[in-house]
Amino acid sequence: MKTRLCAFVLLMLALAMPCVAESIQVSLDDQGTLTLSGSGTVNSTVLTQLTDEELARVTDVVIEEGITGLDSYALERVSLTLRSVTIPSSVTWVGTNILGAKGALDYTIYGEPETLRELLSGSNEDYGYFCRFEEAVNLPDVAASQVVSQLVGEMADWGIDLTLQNAQEKSDNHGHVRYEYAYVSAEGSTVTLTSFDGEQIKKATVVTETLTPSAEWEGICRSLPQTQALGLTDGIRTLLAEIELQNGGGNVNKSADGWEIRVGGVMDTRTAWDLTKQDAYEY
Repeated sequence: MKTRLCAFVLLMLALAMPCVAESIQVSLDDQGTLTLSGSGTVNSTVLTQLTDEELARVTDVVIEEGITGLDSYALERVSLTLRSVTIPSSVTWVGTNILGAKGALDYTIYGEPETLRELLSGSNEDYGYFCRFEEAVNLPDVAASQVVSQLVGEMADWGIDLTLQNAQEKSDNHGHVRYEYAYVSAEGSTVTLTSFDGEQIKKATVVTETLTPSAEWEGICRSLPQTQALGLTDGIRTLLAEIELQNGGGNVNKSADGWEIRVGGVMDTRTAWDLTKQDAYEY
């Protein structure tokens, strides 16, 4: 009888004890992307693993599949520097004010838009109103993805924000592979970056749907070659600085340091700027 009583007491104690939270791994890369991985719930103390200096560098948060919830104020520590949060389908509940209670900023929330809008509105109704909700697009897991992420991060630091619309792998019957990354700017300019066989970016194209490109379009064309990730030489940068970009009429063609450069309008009112490495192959 005493043995059964002891077993019963131990069982009740076990049931009464709170579940031990599954571990959450935290990593911050050089571009300011904070990745949360593991399983279970992200609580409000998870980000104490980072120093104040590291927290101030966070611009984007990526929550990986497997995490199921976010406690109240879970991401408040990075809310002032935050641009975007990627939330997977495994997250099914959130606490109050997961992004803080200091007023909703202009965040972009990546994932399943309708589901996440409803979910975040339950956390703070302002989130559902002020945040932008976009389909999540994942970069291919190749070396060039890191180059692209670094490049886009550098441009964001200069005030040019690009949103990833599509990333895909393409191949031909000869086994050649290329990766294409399509971005769009706030004013509608598109930026397409192409990597051949997962190597460095060997083709960059900027397009705008007008014969009179905006200052933003010109800013992209000028700043893109300045990124360290693209690895362009001083000769190309000097040449690009000399090209008249606002030319809705004919084309301007230049070459330097193994790259071909073309700027010009096309028949369907698009103005395009192309930078292509001479040994890149199309298929």
